[in-house]
Amino acid sequence: MTIKKSIVISNILMLLIPVVSIISISTIIKEPFLRLVESKMNDYELNTPGAYFVQDRLRLDFKKLEDEEYFKRLPFELEEMLKPEGYNLFIKYGNEILFSNITENDKKSISTIGSELLEQSNSLVLEVNHISLVKTNFFHKGKVVEIVTINSSYEPAKFDMGKHMRAYFLTYISLVGLISILVITLTNGILSNRIARSIIRPLDLLRYWADQIKKGILILKLTIVRMMNLKRFVVTLMR
Repeated sequence: MTIKKSIVISNILMLLIPVVSIISISTIIKEPFLRLVESKMNDYELNTPGAYFVQDRLRLDFKKLEDEEYFKRLPFELEEMLKPEGYNLFIKYGNEILFSNITENDKKSISTIGSELLEQSNSLVLEVNHISLVKTNFFHKGKVVEIVTINSSYEPAKFDMGKHMRAYFLTYISLVGLISILVITLTNGILSNRIARSIIRPLDLLRYWADQIKKGILILKLTIVRMMNLKRFVVTLMR
């Protein structure tokens, strides 16, 4: 392979390898990064005390409900869990009201939503104006257990989707850029070292020996000239 071809191939590799590396890195990082963003969004929804937050908290362990003592404690445990988040509770078992700390303001909110909608729905998750309401039903020993939780002074948390996505995007770009710089630096360093070993050093040696040859030719020419001058001098003396 000629030196010219080696230099061309090395230049192509110095351009191609970083590009392929950057594309590969960005693709590899993208999937876990998107999963991280999705996880953050889900955590936000689940930990923000809105209707879906309450619905998640009302997912009961039905095996525990088989214990009658646990069933009796359930209203108080739910109250203790939901009260700090601003939710009041209504529990009905068949035709019997097991527990209620619903206020007059809550009753007005239910009236605003529509009591018929509440009665006809087995499961309901609702956020409207400043009202957050969740209803769920399940069977226990042949009777329907109806649980209604309501927050009549609910303040929806403000979540700036655009701002968070911009922040995540900038973080992603910065991460890809940083890794790309490291890859380019490392790749070019390795290729430069190989070029130096395979091309530049041989060229330096070739240049050195070319200079030595030139010097040798010059010395030879000077020697010939001196010998010719000496010969002329001898001829002149013999005359």
